[in-house]
Amino acid sequence: RNHIGKYIIFLALAIALQVDSATGDSCTSIKYRNAWRKGQNGKLTFTFPKKTSSWEAIVVFDKPLTDFRVYKANVKKISPTKFKITNKRYNGVQKKGGVVKSGWQSRFGKSKKPPKITSINLMKPSCGGSGSGTSATTIATTTIPQTIGLSKCLTITHGHSWNQGQDGKLEIHFPKAVSEWEVLVQFDRPVTNFQCYAGDVTRINDNTFRISNRNYNGEQAAGSVVESGWQATFESSETPVVMTGADLVGVDCSSVTTTTETTTITTTTTEATTTTTEATTTTTEAATITTVSSTTETFTTTTTDAASTVGVTFAPISGCSTEIETKNSWDTGLDGRITVQSAEDINGWEMEIEFEGNIESFSFYTAELISFENGIAKIRNKNWNAFISSGQKLTIDYQALFSFGEEAPKVLNVMVNGATCSASGTTTASPGTTDTTTEQITTTQQSTTTQTTTTTTVQTTTTSVSTTTADGSTTTGSNPVSGCNTELETKNSWDTGLDGRITLQSSEDINGWEMEIQFDGNINSISFYTADLISLENGVAKIKNKEWNAFVSSGQKLTIDYQALFSYGEDQPQILSVKVNGATCSATGTTTTVSTTVQTSPSTTTQQISTTSTGSTTSSGSTTSSGSTTSSGSTTVPTTTGSTSTTDSSSCVGATKYNYDEAIELSNLFYQAQRSGPLDTFGDFNHEKIPYRGDSCLTDGSDNGVDLTGGYFDAGDYVKFNFPMAASTTLLAWGAIDFSAGYSAAGQSQSTLNTIKWATDYFIKCHVSPNELYAQVG
Repeated sequence: RNHIGKYIIFLALAIALQVDSATGDSCTSIKYRNAWRKGQNGKLTFTFPKKTSSWEAIVVFDKPLTDFRVYKANVKKISPTKFKITNKRYNGVQKKGGVVKSGWQSRFGKSKKPPKITSINLMKPSCGGSGSGTSATTIATTTIPQTIGLSKCLTITHGHSWNQGQDGKLEIHFPKAVSEWEVLVQFDRPVTNFQCYAGDVTRINDNTFRISNRNYNGEQAAGSVVESGWQATFESSETPVVMTGADLVGVDCSSVTTTTETTTITTTTTEATTTTTEATTTTTEAATITTVSSTTETFTTTTTDAASTVGVTFAPISGCSTEIETKNSWDTGLDGRITVQSAEDINGWEMEIEFEGNIESFSFYTAELISFENGIAKIRNKNWNAFISSGQKLTIDYQALFSFGEEAPKVLNVMVNGATCSASGTTTASPGTTDTTTEQITTTQQSTTTQTTTTTTVQTTTTSVSTTTADGSTTTGSNPVSGCNTELETKNSWDTGLDGRITLQSSEDINGWEMEIQFDGNINSISFYTADLISLENGVAKIKNKEWNAFVSSGQKLTIDYQALFSYGEDQPQILSVKVNGATCSATGTTTTVSTTVQTSPSTTTQQISTTSTGSTTSSGSTTSSGSTTSSGSTTVPTTTGSTSTTDSSSCVGATKYNYDEAIELSNLFYQAQRSGPLDTFGDFNHEKIPYRGDSCLTDGSDNGVDLTGGYFDAGDYVKFNFPMAASTTLLAWGAIDFSAGYSAAGQSQSTLNTIKWATDYFIKCHVSPNELYAQVG
């Protein structure tokens, strides 16, 4: 009886130990890390028993998956629970005893318990028979203390802070060799978001986070150091958060002595001088917290053994290639794109871009700007695009602004994680220009300088007027500003409305703003895209900041786009004044674009006018219906008759109340904004009007070995439904056939064909075989 009882106990223990274990061979091991409602990730390790030029493994789960990915391998779905893993191009060749470690991620339907790997076997090369099984272990569950102290293995530095954020640097000193690591950090109060660039971050509670190693930096030798930048955001406050605790989990740090030389450089900038003050150098043992503050701008660097280290440390790469393209340019700026490709996986990246020419400001849509000085921009990854697999293309879109009259700056050099990338293909789009004739006109009334430009277009004569007004600044209300200036621009106009832009710049920091805009005419309604409307009364619109653009630093430009609607037949309203937090802003450069149409009697043809004039002192600015422009300086320019565009009965401009040409154009742009896949396949994507979009879903269908990229997203979602897409495409095609003259007159024939072709090309891809059609992706 005793023997039977012992056997039952032993059997129960054996079953309990195997609950989270995977049956496999001695060449493989599995670890689970984080799990969430519909996903889980972990780590796979393959040890090769002999030399091989390629390898593959089979993984089986206990429940169906919707997706399974291994970052350093190709994955092919055999069944919902069974997957084949094969090597990437760069890691197929392995010597005897070679090891490949890779993170993995699975996705599944809603489940109380995530699926587990029940078996994993190295099939090629054969492991030489199945072993007794390799347990799928995880790092032991850590009991989180209410208060986390400062471990001697950690050094914390606090760097820049602002009203909603704090950044800094974290050093992890390893007293012994480890194969993976975790760090617990704690702040003095709740944090809305926390990032550590050299680790994966998991939130534990409002002010406590777990940092786990990334794939490339888990293994650390005794005495090694991992350095990482970090950033925390919090609810708006004058006092930044402080990282009060940090602990290296499971490692005895009592014997560690860290000597860290911390240098604080405070830079104060005045109108003509720059003063640099170097603070006292301090040497400390154990963990060091350095908090820096100054009236202007403070840079904190930590040096060890006299070697300066600034920012984030990323794994180096052996090489990369780039494609550099200027998508659009104008007289004070350009939209550009840098496409980077590497032959190896990149897990976290920092890029250095060197330009030729002076640049005033930068915006990167898919990266974080670290610094910009002496023509060199340093950027780093966002959370969602830190990992780039071998051969994958990373696209970085940006906008650069420079002074009027200067040449557009060019990219000279690109470095990624310290490696200089070769320019495998550099293309530059020509600036979008039109042949224009400019008459410089000076008047003495109210010290106003007026510049008139007549532009040859299909349907409009465009006039640009620059006005400079005096500053009558007053300072009232909370958070006042001493002064500001604005640039006013009308981007587009029609007979019942206009699209405008206000660009604000202040010589001091603004933390929360309210703007008052006074128009000279009646406005029925007004919409602001980057601000909240408070009121509109008697031609005065009051707006306030959104949560994300409340803070405007000194010298930074804040752009406010709007649309104003007014009654048909009324004059287009102009902005008279702009106030910010009670201060009247001076108009350093007011640009107004007015769209007009010269219409003749029904029996004549409206012709566009190209004028050439050498300039005169005054001008009436009149355009006559006979097709000539007359200046009061006795210069009459004849109408161009040879290649002039004409308006026939199919054109709606000037003949109807609404601008249907523009309506068709905007409809096509709406479809462009819904595109999935590589946006510029046809070379027609309008990045200027849709700057927030980038390439997406570039691996659709790859899990089944087919290409299902392209098509349109449905109803603002990230799903492609073929049935409603086909219905929309049918109606578009029908209209393009039946009303082809209207599309042609609006200059939208090719754009509409591209809109239709984007869908039909996708439908052709979905029909992968005579009896197989993919109907939904997402």
